[in-house]
Amino acid sequence: MVQRLVSLGLAARNNNQVDGKTEPIGVRQPLGKALFYVRDGEETVVQQYAELIKAELNVKAVDVLQDAGRVAQYVLNPLPQKLGPKLGKAFPKVQKLLKNGNQTQIDTWAKTLQNGDAITLEVDGQAYEITNEECEVKFNAEAGFTVAEERGYIAALDTTLTPALIKEGLAREIVRRVQSLRKEADFNIEDRIELLYTATGQLAEAAQEFADYIKEETLATSMAEGNGGSDYHTATFTSDKDVEKLGGELTISVKRVLN
Repeated sequence: MVQRLVSLGLAARNNNQVDGKTEPIGVRQPLGKALFYVRDGEETVVQQYAELIKAELNVKAVDVLQDAGRVAQYVLNPLPQKLGPKLGKAFPKVQKLLKNGNQTQIDTWAKTLQNGDAITLEVDGQAYEITNEECEVKFNAEAGFTVAEERGYIAALDTTLTPALIKEGLAREIVRRVQSLRKEADFNIEDRIELLYTATGQLAEAAQEFADYIKEETLATSMAEGNGGSDYHTATFTSDKDVEKLGGELTISVKRVLN
């Protein structure tokens, strides 16, 4: 079950929507909390393995979600190309009921369709059977959350990024680039290094505030602002794409510490 929850949490990161477009949140960006909607009796699993889930999803807190409607709502999308010919003149009324009906009823229909079963609707005294091939089930997140759902299990991640979370995410990006440079320089895994850097914007603040973390993760005995000479291996990240992702320009230089 823990594996399922972690997988759902990662899927929620990938499902993140911004202005109607999918913009995944990379796992290096820490988030404030992850909430899970589980079956009765399974709440203790979430609490018992909270630390593991937090580490796998890179979130600061994990909790059980008591009300799924707090973070998202089911939405039904009847498919005209399939239901139109089947229902004929009744299709507009069935479509309206599926799209704009009572939310509690929509939730029930959605879960039934997700389980692979058909639903039956009554319109003007006539019963109509709808299958999951004729009606799409979607799960729309409320503002401030990104969600993923599978067979009744729901993962909801709070997408609010505080300045502290942003800087921690940037520090992790610095670490990734230093590790890549170490590899390009053909350093051994256990080699200690000297690390020099220049950075602008929030990236500079992140480098200063998380210097101890960066040093620990990259095995740097020292870390200081500056440019490396010819005896350093250097990488620059100053393109528009880099600046957009990192929040500033970055240059890093590393040199193996000789014993």
